[in-house]
Amino acid sequence: MELGLLRHADASPANGGLIPTDAVRPLSALGHDQARDVGLFLRRIGQIPNLIMCSPLRRTRETSEGLQRGLGKKVDIIALPELACEVETSIQAEAIARALQNFGATRSTRAIAIGHMPDLALLAAYYLCGNEGALDFERAALATFAFPNLPTAELGRLISWTTPAIHSLCAPVNDE
Repeated sequence: MELGLLRHADASPANGGLIPTDAVRPLSALGHDQARDVGLFLRRIGQIPNLIMCSPLRRTRETSEGLQRGLGKKVDIIALPELACEVETSIQAEAIARALQNFGATRSTRAIAIGHMPDLALLAAYYLCGNEGALDFERAALATFAFPNLPTAELGRLISWTTPAIHSLCAPVNDE
C-alpha cells in the first residue's frame, strides 16, 4: 500500500481580517496551479491514487479538487476532521488507517492524505520511525510511503519526495 502525504497548496493571505476564519481561507492562483500540477505529475508517472483524504478546511478541499483535475480522473475524496490543524499525530494516523480500511484498501491501494504543517511533518516522522521528529514540507510537497498493509508507526518506507518544482515539469506550457 502506498500513502502520500501532501501539504495543501499555496493559500491566499488572511487579507487583514477580510477572510473571517482560517478554515475558509482559499487557495491562491498559484495554489490552484500547484494542486493541478501534482495531479498532472502523478498521471505522467502512472501513480494515480484510488483515494484522496483531506482536512475539512477549504484550502485542503481545493487542493484535492485541483489534484483531481490534474489527474484527469474522478477519484473518491473523503474529508477527515482529524486532518485539521493541530490534532495529535496518533489520532490522525488512526483516522487515516480507519478511512483506508472502510474504503476496502488492499496492498495495491494508492492514497493521498492532504493536510497542514506542522502536522504532516510529525505524521511523516511517525510513519518513518515512530517518534516526534519532524520533516519540513513546503506547500504542495508530496512524500510517498510504502507500507506492508495499513499505515502504522515505524513501518513506512519513504519511496519518494517531490516538490512543486518537480511537479511543474509536467504542467502545460502557456496555459495549454
